[in-house]
Amino acid sequence: MEEKTTTQKESVRLYELGFILNPQIEEARVGEEAAKIKAVIESAGGVIVAEELPKYRALSYTMIKRLVSGNKRVSSGYFGWVKFESEADALSSIDVAAKNNENIIRYIMIKTVKDSMYVQRSYGVRKMFQSNASKPIEGVPAERKAVSDEELDKSIEKLVAE
Repeated sequence: MEEKTTTQKESVRLYELGFILNPQIEEARVGEEAAKIKAVIESAGGVIVAEELPKYRALSYTMIKRLVSGNKRVSSGYFGWVKFESEADALSSIDVAAKNNENIIRYIMIKTVKDSMYVQRSYGVRKMFQSNASKPIEGVPAERKAVSDEELDKSIEKLVAE
């Protein structure tokens, strides 16, 4: 019997559903639409782990939503996401519900990892902006002697004359 519960836990994975809602929805109803999406996930056996309520955003390009009444072009929308745990078998019913929801302009469902397990890579941004003054330059002695203003002026005049 324990083998069955272990197998069930292994088949449950973490997914994220990102979606863009129709910009013509009243702001007061945006929360209701997000709640409908969460209800579909929960009715399919999913457990909500995290979410971000949809926020109004301008889109990078115009998207087309195909409807029975015709195509609809949108250049803005309410973007939100829901992270949930579910079995892979339940994804098809969530996918069908998202496709049939006329208020969802576009969506994406991906398999993801827990944030605490995700390790961000450091690309050394700080190192890119540090000065290289501490590194020795080939052909230049490591110890430099102080140069007087007169010597500096003479060397500049010499360079300009060339």
